[in-house]
Amino acid sequence: MFSTLIYSFLYFLPISPILTIAAPQTEISTIATTAPTSTIPPVTETTSATTASSATTATDSTTQASGGSFSNVKVTNYSPGTGSCGSTSTESDMVVALSSNQFANKASCGKTITITNGNIVKQATVVDLCPGCPDGGLDVPKQLYTDLGGTDAAGSFLASWKFDN
Repeated sequence: MFSTLIYSFLYFLPISPILTIAAPQTEISTIATTAPTSTIPPVTETTSATTASSATTATDSTTQASGGSFSNVKVTNYSPGTGSCGSTSTESDMVVALSSNQFANKASCGKTITITNGNIVKQATVVDLCPGCPDGGLDVPKQLYTDLGGTDAAGSFLASWKFDN
């Protein structure tokens, strides 16, 4: 009677199909032991088709000083002085500090960019590095920040920009 009861219990015991199907051993060992043959750098930009899903992502660009355009990036203001490019700037100068990827170890020094915030379009010259800026982000002096529509209360705004040269 006891053996019949155990048999009946085992007979009705549900068994997951995942547990009953074994994966081929060669595939598992290949996955577990194959080392990558190259290193792929992290992606820091998206195409314009995916821009809507990420409001602070650089688009249609390279991450170096060679050119590109950036959409929906954070713009903040700072007090300039002697910048990483070696020039001294004031609050009223049309200058900009770039995030480290776009600054590219001074390769962007002296380049001009066009910044667009809605209907407002301004040009500025790259004179400094902004180590705290997100990828594509900009730091601009007070006058340019205000000219672009920024307010002290907001602290930052989103804009688009591109390298001119």
